[in-house]
Amino acid sequence: MDASEGAFGLLGPLVGLGSIALTILAVVVSTVAVPRIIRRRERSGLRAALIQLVSLLVCIALAILATGIWLNRSFVFFGQWGDILAGSGGKVTTQQFGGTPGETAHPAATPEGLARLHAAEAAAPPGTATSPLTDPELKGIADSDDGQYVPVTFPNSASKLPANLSTGVVHLPAGYLQHPERRYPVIVALSGIPGGPYTWQQVFRIGERVDAMAAKGEMASSIVVMPRVFPGTYDTECVDATAPGGNNYETWLAQDVTGWVKTHLRMVEDPLAWAAIGYSAGGWCAPMLAVRHPDLIGTAVSLAGYYTPIYADGQQWAAQDDPRYDLPAIVAAQKPPVALYFFSGGQDALTEPSLGEMSKAVTAAGPTTMLTAERSEHGGHMVTLWQAHLGGALEWLAGVGVGFRAE
Repeated sequence: MDASEGAFGLLGPLVGLGSIALTILAVVVSTVAVPRIIRRRERSGLRAALIQLVSLLVCIALAILATGIWLNRSFVFFGQWGDILAGSGGKVTTQQFGGTPGETAHPAATPEGLARLHAAEAAAPPGTATSPLTDPELKGIADSDDGQYVPVTFPNSASKLPANLSTGVVHLPAGYLQHPERRYPVIVALSGIPGGPYTWQQVFRIGERVDAMAAKGEMASSIVVMPRVFPGTYDTECVDATAPGGNNYETWLAQDVTGWVKTHLRMVEDPLAWAAIGYSAGGWCAPMLAVRHPDLIGTAVSLAGYYTPIYADGQQWAAQDDPRYDLPAIVAAQKPPVALYFFSGGQDALTEPSLGEMSKAVTAAGPTTMLTAERSEHGGHMVTLWQAHLGGALEWLAGVGVGFRAE
């Protein structure tokens, strides 16, 4: 039996029940025993106050620990005790579905597709993108040859998204200002919930990771666009809502955000040079954009995502069986020319059902669609695991996504 399934495993019943029992015991000791001890020993003043403060802090710490243990039982952030310290998840297994047997080339990397990509790379940039320091849409930009994060406000003309929600962050690669004639591939980075552009910026440090790989000749210098798709506790699932109270987030991403990028940044306007990456709920949004908009985004990376939407309680913005968002069915029927990548921890139960459906659909689609699925030996639904594997995901993108290969 796996250690995570045993009674004393991290997910075992004794650990969960024991944490609750220990918390209750601490509360009883703090409220009953501690005051009696203080009275019996005639302690007063500062010493008595410190004793009561320590007992209160112990109760709070144990309550937080118990809550974390039970949340972990539900979401499996950590599958085993060792996962708490071992962020990489151990050995990784890889499965390949669809595409051309024995090859890992992007399905759209045909002679015609490559010719179109090279023409887009060589095209003259739009005039609005050649002088970023004078662009009023890039107010936070600095005159520097280093990579930099710039806060932006995207338009909302197509989606009608409230203006206060139409925000995000753009990472311009090192040397962007010094090469006004050069175009760059684009990575659209989508957070989970809770999370936002700051997660990609401060936790994953995706801009620095991409810049470092580019400096080493491991991938092309790339623009990273981080729209805020999950504001606060609003679980948008990146869909165009049909229920009252929802918004058109898919339209915002596919039209407003991408339109702004094409107007204001020197990007390569070809799906082979555009990729979406997301973790958790963002790992649903990324493949959704590629599968539903292969003319815009040709490659998608999902870190512990899924392939049919999972709505939060009270926030179901479209029918669960809405055919617009049944990605396996769309892949099987339409066979979009996209390359998909998936990674999750071996004990991440959230990802299993739809991954199986998608792998079958990609296999049925034949060579026009491909899916690379990787699972680590250990690990649940946890950011530390995805952080540790981000480099591997970017390496895959640089290898399969021909627009992201090192110059």
